[in-house]
Amino acid sequence: MQNTSHPRVAVVTGAGSGIGKATALTLIGDGWQVVLAGRRAALLDEVRQTAQERFDAADRVLCVPTDVTDAEAVERRFKHGVFRGIHFGAAENDAVDNNQRQINAE
Repeated sequence: MQNTSHPRVAVVTGAGSGIGKATALTLIGDGWQVVLAGRRAALLDEVRQTAQERFDAADRVLCVPTDVTDAEAVERRFKHGVFRGIHFGAAENDAVDNNQRQINAE
């Protein structure tokens, strides 16, 4: 049984295309709330639109244009509240994990 006290949330990097896009759409289809991260805002918006068309789920998708290879950019997203209050159940792609380790180490 799923714990409903915290919604399942994933941050998917590279979510505008390729495996990131496929991962995001799979998670959305499985009921997750998904933060789409990537450098190209237009592609993230397209994924959000696809989520709406396939799953009526645009309300569970947040587009966050970010270069996750830039540790400072990721840190700014956290400091400015983009991810504040989100209970993370998963993170896809080593770039987020590696950058978060760098941020925590500083």
